[in-house]
Amino acid sequence: MIIWFIAALVIIVTIYAFSIFFTPKITKSSDPGPWILDGNQASTNWVTNDATYVSNFLKNQSSSFRIFYYIQSLPRTASIYDTTTNTANFNSTTDSFDICDTSTSTCTHPGFAKLLQFDTSLWIELLQAPDASRPGLPKTQLCIQTTNQTGKSYIETFPLPPFPQQKWVMLTLSHEGSKYDVYYNGQLAASVKTTNVPKPTATRLALSNGTFTGRASYLLSKTSAMSASEVASDYSTNTNTLGEPYDSLFPSFYVLPAIVFQAPPCAQAILSLFGSPITKTPAQTE
Repeated sequence: MIIWFIAALVIIVTIYAFSIFFTPKITKSSDPGPWILDGNQASTNWVTNDATYVSNFLKNQSSSFRIFYYIQSLPRTASIYDTTTNTANFNSTTDSFDICDTSTSTCTHPGFAKLLQFDTSLWIELLQAPDASRPGLPKTQLCIQTTNQTGKSYIETFPLPPFPQQKWVMLTLSHEGSKYDVYYNGQLAASVKTTNVPKPTATRLALSNGTFTGRASYLLSKTSAMSASEVASDYSTNTNTLGEPYDSLFPSFYVLPAIVFQAPPCAQAILSLFGSPITKTPAQTE
């Protein structure tokens, strides 16, 4: 009897040891912030120690990135796209941008302001104002730099649902090879797949291009792709009943003064008695 018990114990320990040895380690990086998006100083929206976020998310075959945004305002600067030169390969039939060869075109999208930005490798951009020449243009887009087998670079652009403003939004990107899933508040917003291979050359991470006014907080990157259920659980675990990434008795009372009017330190100290956006750090899902 004792021999069988010892043999079973040895088998269990051996299986456990092999599972640890062969299971890839998931690397995480997180930072609660917050970052103030002041609409003027783009340099302040670069993330300190952002190399880890870039490495975790872009330079792994499977990865995830999550961030909370509160976009208070976006300047309504109209821009008319020159369809005669068509430097970004705009398709008037689909009201979207086709794959753009960076060696022959600038591949920039006039009228769009970049929100989340991994240098030139991947970014999410929002349309600042309606374009009369392109009435069906998506309000939000995901842009990814890719490369083909010969090394030629492209920009592949995918339409996304409009990004909510004047409310907290948890933005999650889950990446598996050339497939990218985009989530708003734990719900799948779009699932796209690039034609070519993603080109992870970025070294910096910016939370906006300086155009937006608002706040960003609670960054999380992981070297594993989060499933739909994991993203939904992450959202429900790390938000209160109003969908905000913190616990507060009166969240609406101080969000606007803190973001819009930039209340002085003494006022912010009083407001913090009723709850603060950095008093609760979201649980980091494995």
